[in-house]
Amino acid sequence: MEEGKELGIAIGEERGRSEAKLEAAQNLINLGVSFDIIAKAQDLPLETVQQLAEQLKAVPVQTN
Repeated sequence: MEEGKELGIAIGEERGRSEAKLEAAQNLINLGVSFDIIAKAQDLPLETVQQLAEQLKAVPVQTN
């Protein structure tokens, strides 16, 4: 039972790290940082960064 709990915690932590990387990549895309640099800085595949950028094109950017 304890192993299952630990596994669940580990999976949750990994998901959190992945979501944080994607959120940071999104912010960097919005700032105009090159996709290559984002991929290297966030340790993400370049294709993932490109896909995220395509998704962001469909969402209007809000300015304050």
